[in-house]
Amino acid sequence: MAQDTLVPHLSHRQQIYLLPWARGGNQPDYVVMDRSLRTYPLGPEEYRSFFYDYMAGGSYAIDQQVDDFVVFKYVGQVLPQQDLDLCWGDSFCLEGISVTGASEDGVYADQVQEARSLRVELFWDVRQAMDTNYSVFVHAFTADDRLLGQHDSWPADAHRPTSVLQAGEQVRDVHYVTLNEPSNLSGLMLRVGLYDSASGEPWLDADGRPHVLLPAQP
Repeated sequence: MAQDTLVPHLSHRQQIYLLPWARGGNQPDYVVMDRSLRTYPLGPEEYRSFFYDYMAGGSYAIDQQVDDFVVFKYVGQVLPQQDLDLCWGDSFCLEGISVTGASEDGVYADQVQEARSLRVELFWDVRQAMDTNYSVFVHAFTADDRLLGQHDSWPADAHRPTSVLQAGEQVRDVHYVTLNEPSNLSGLMLRVGLYDSASGEPWLDADGRPHVLLPAQP
């Protein structure tokens, strides 16, 4: 399934659907989208919601990405590179993380010698509903503790605010972190945490920490 301007480039496929229509409720093997192109037949906001159904969901992995061009592949359940068990209160638990780097040409790949930006996927499990909107922050640091870049937002680029999440939901929360100098992923550390979006007060994790420290690569 692909948006209309991409359909001619995929004419070799045996079956192809015009986004957002999959005949008979079929599950497309791939969903191809480019956020820099026109969104017809969807409006911009409807398209953004449709895009984040795949980006924040757990059934489609990001198979390929070049800048705003993304190929989602159906895998049934997306698994993180690193398994974790880190909780904030009894409500919000980080069960895993995946980190992919992009080179200067905008191509995201697992093995990048000099990454210019990072795609950080956080896998959250909602244990209890929350009344408060919390922002998630991802800060990238060098081994000598120099900040290279950061990204703060509600989960899923503000498309899954914590105050509307229900117990039992799982969210793949993708953050794009632009680095101020090219870096090898093996030498990077990430600080991940949450804070009250209204007051700025940090939400301490179950061990009383304002953030957790994670390697960009396991």
